[in-house]
This record gives sequence, C-alpha cells and structure tokens, in this order.
Amino acid sequence: MQCLQEALVSEAEGISEITTCEQLDDYAFSTHPKCFIDNGICTLPPSDLEEVVKIIGIKTMLGSWNAIKVEAETTAGCWALYLFLVSQGV
Repeated sequence: MQCLQEALVSEAEGISEITTCEQLDDYAFSTHPKCFIDNGICTLPPSDLEEVVKIIGIKTMLGSWNAIKVEAETTAGCWALYLFLVSQGV
C-alpha cells in the first residue's frame, strides 16, 4: 500500500501533468505491477495468493480493463523474475 501511495505523491501535490480523472485512474493503475512485484507478490506461496484474490475479489479483478492489465503485467513480471532466477541457478 505504501508503494502505491508514494507513486501518487506528485499527483496529490498537483505537480504532475495529469489533468483528468481518467488520466489519474490510468496512471494509478499503471503503478500497481511494479509495486506488487517489487514488494514480493511473485514469491508468495499459492495459499497467500489465494487470500489476495479473496481480499480483492474476482469482480474487482475483472471489473475494468485497467485491472486486467495490472494482472497481466504483474504475471508477466513474475515470469520474468522466475526465468531470471532459473538462469542464475536459484
């Protein structure tokens, strides 16, 4: 949560180029994959991922194009991490 909040500081302070609610919505969603990946979602055990899905809810996860993009980009980022770790023999 802190990462997501920090990503929006310039917007909250009014010093960004964002001028519409739609732009803010798009930008806010675009920060999610990096925050999720940088904070360990890729290394959570399946039981914890199941809890994340329960907390967020399927309706929310599939409720908008931005949400679907977040899931796709996060999944792609996790696969990139997994492939890197395998290439390093981890």
